[in-house]
This record gives sequence, structure tokens and C-alpha cells, in this order.
Amino acid sequence: MKRLMLVLIAIALLFSFTTLQADEVERSPEFWKMYSKNLVKCIKEGNEGVRYAALQRIVSYGDKLDVDAAVFDIMRIYRSDPNIHAKQLALSALNKMNNEWAIGFLKLQVDHEKNLALKKQIFAMIKQHEKSNM
Repeated sequence: MKRLMLVLIAIALLFSFTTLQADEVERSPEFWKMYSKNLVKCIKEGNEGVRYAALQRIVSYGDKLDVDAAVFDIMRIYRSDPNIHAKQLALSALNKMNNEWAIGFLKLQVDHEKNLALKKQIFAMIKQHEKSNM
């Protein structure tokens, strides 16, 4: 009985999240400017959980944000965080930002990367960046 109730709750939550995303309101440029400013502040000053949440928002809304001021901090997360998932998240955020400096740095860094998953992710980022700039 409890299992059935949990399944029904999970389905209800899933349905509510999908309808919320489908009905997303178009935000003003001022909203995205302020949102970007707050995300940069969270990445620079926030604790670990806040930084990860901010990175997730950059991945989700990167095409609407201007968070280039945090590119060095995001790169620092990629280079120094001991958590492999945090490094992958930072790389995904850098990819969504489409920052020329970050891509150039990663081109130099890829040969020194020891983790195969991260190396493949960097190669894919570089390939995608070069494809979009042609």
C-alpha cells in the first residue's frame, strides 16, 4: 500500500514539474540581468551547495544569462574540486556559457586531463564550439 502511494506521489510530482516547465513565462531582459548577477555572486561567495545549484541554473538557462564574470571561479571548480561530478557540472556550465577564454584554456588542458570521462567531455565541448563557430 505504501509503495503504491509513493508511486502515485512520484507520478504526480513528475506531472507537475513537466507542466510547470511547459508553461514557463517569458522573462524580461532586466530579470535575466539581475538573475545573472545573483548567480555570479552565488558562485563567488556561496557555500558548496549554493555553488552547485548556481552551476545547474547556468546549465539550464545559459543561453539567456551573462555570467562571464564567474568564468574564472567556474574554472577553479573544475580544476580544484575533488568531486568528479562537480567537475563535470562546471564543464557543462562552461560549455553553456560559450566563453572563448574557457574553450581556449580547455584546449590546452585536455592533454593533461587524467580522468577519461572528463577528457571526453572536454573533447565534445571543443568539437561543439568549433562546429558552432564555422
